[in-house]
Amino acid sequence: MPTYFPDDKFVHDQAVKFVPEMEAMSQTHPERFRFLAALHIVLGYASYLSAAGLALLLSILAIIAAIASRLFWLLGAALGSFASGIALLQSLHVELPPPKGIPIERANAPQLHEFVTQLVAEAGAPKIGTVLLIAEANASVTSRYVNGLFGRTTTTLSLGLPLLQLLSPAEFRALLHHEFAHSSGGHGHSGIWIARVWESWCQLPLIDQELGFAARLILPPIYRWFVPKLRAYSSVLSRIHEFAADQQARERASEAKPDQMLIRIGLADQFMAHRFWPEIWRGTRTMPRTPREVFSRFPEIAKGVSGSDLRSWLKAELANKSGPLDSHPDISTRLKALNSVVDVEAWATTVEQDGFFPKITAAGEYLGNALPQYEKDLTEKWARGAFLNWEDAYREFDRTRSRLAELNALEGTAALPEDRLVERALCVWHLEGAAAAEPLLTSARDAHPENPEISFNLGRSLLHQGKEEGIFLMEKVIGRAPPSIRYQGTVEICGYLDRHDRHEESAAFYNRMAREDEQQRKMAEERGNISPYSAVASHGLGAAAIERVRGRVASLDWVIAAYFLRKPTPLSPDRPLYLLGVKPRKNFLIPAFRAGMTAFDQLAALDCYPVETKFLLLDGSQPTLEKNIRNLPDSLLFKR
Repeated sequence: MPTYFPDDKFVHDQAVKFVPEMEAMSQTHPERFRFLAALHIVLGYASYLSAAGLALLLSILAIIAAIASRLFWLLGAALGSFASGIALLQSLHVELPPPKGIPIERANAPQLHEFVTQLVAEAGAPKIGTVLLIAEANASVTSRYVNGLFGRTTTTLSLGLPLLQLLSPAEFRALLHHEFAHSSGGHGHSGIWIARVWESWCQLPLIDQELGFAARLILPPIYRWFVPKLRAYSSVLSRIHEFAADQQARERASEAKPDQMLIRIGLADQFMAHRFWPEIWRGTRTMPRTPREVFSRFPEIAKGVSGSDLRSWLKAELANKSGPLDSHPDISTRLKALNSVVDVEAWATTVEQDGFFPKITAAGEYLGNALPQYEKDLTEKWARGAFLNWEDAYREFDRTRSRLAELNALEGTAALPEDRLVERALCVWHLEGAAAAEPLLTSARDAHPENPEISFNLGRSLLHQGKEEGIFLMEKVIGRAPPSIRYQGTVEICGYLDRHDRHEESAAFYNRMAREDEQQRKMAEERGNISPYSAVASHGLGAAAIERVRGRVASLDWVIAAYFLRKPTPLSPDRPLYLLGVKPRKNFLIPAFRAGMTAFDQLAALDCYPVETKFLLLDGSQPTLEKNIRNLPDSLLFKR
């Protein structure tokens, strides 16, 4: 098996271990932390160059030794190692792609460009070369070196149209102060260096065997020492930069309420994920092509957000906690650092008073009459990337409608069987939602109360509507379901509990199901594994049942001896596991007229056994087990 390198899991696990120490250092000795972070970046290039150079030197020495000793088989390996060393040096060439978006020209939005220039001067930040409009609820300032690693840089400001539509002009001012604090503080330059050295190391071949023998000796140990620390340094440094930018936004734009800006950005993320894009993609039900209006519908959709929506989204945002390797702190932590409140109801009231969709938006203020054209341009750009997925989704809905029509037509001629009832309900669910499918699943369950698939899907439908009785239905089914269904049911129930902030119950349920899964696995192993040393016991059946088995098995002329017994199953004592051992006649072959039928197929076709009976062919391959079977006093059915 090839060894994959680098090992992402190793990097993640090691980096997480370094983070607490680095965060403590950044708070007690910030200058030392910054120095060590910069030193680590420099060491990254130095160690990479040293390792690549040493690998090349060893390869050259190996080539010279191979030529001198006429070991031409070694020469090929040495040349291959030399070539891999050259490839390592080429990995130092990293191209960081420029940001993508729709350029906002000064002629189309002069007020925006003047405003950006003014705030850049106030913050002492580098001049903005390009302003881009993007579809995401995000904003960023990106710097790139024009000539490799040094020299002149270009700085790009990317603005998400969703933020421009949901932020007031004052909140937009706070957002820009936050972004320009990054560039004025040199955060972008440190980010460039970190990204470049990271990309250089990550461009190494994925498989050890592709490195060449010299590089394979040198690079993996250095990688495992350097890259986890780089990951930890970059994550902690990025979070420090976010806190610093928040503080500068508060100092320079206190009237703009940077804390409210953070709340608005969090709500924008929730709105896009749970309302805007679902509403746009709902069009795949009826429209075979991407719509011509997408971003122009933003105000219409945003004005439909209710107070309950706001509270639900705020609850989710404020409950979200960042991980040790996340580049941004969570909103709750950033609000506390700004000495602001972290209260769902207080923020919901504030946003409701101002309006989720502000009366005067940053988009209307700074894009003005050009806004409709930019909405159209952004829609066209989105459509170019989404049209294949859109058309696939439409075709899937169309197939579902056709299938639903077929099932409804079938119901007009005869009652649908159980599996078709489930299929029809799932078609309705796919087209109209879980609530529309519930009555169909309920009537199917009433007609077939013992069908586990119907109960399982009814439980899912109830949970998707926020009805807790779905847990009871699903628990009854997944207790005896195969592993795949148990897993799906566990995910559905835990998802419902998490959505209702019952995280402890969710964790307890997941752990219980995991324990039950492990028990099921052990039971399956106990019942499925018949080894030469398995324990055997008397069958314990009545004379009539044994006589029936004896008569049927004796009808097979190739069986010269048959034994019936039981394997003890202490993990499932209420489900006896019976064994039928048959000894075939010498040189036994399946009759020609039943060419597709194995010996076990013929035994199973007799259909005379208790539930869960396994078959053993006593052909001398397991002498210990066969001896134990013959020694059981009542195991012999017959012997010819």
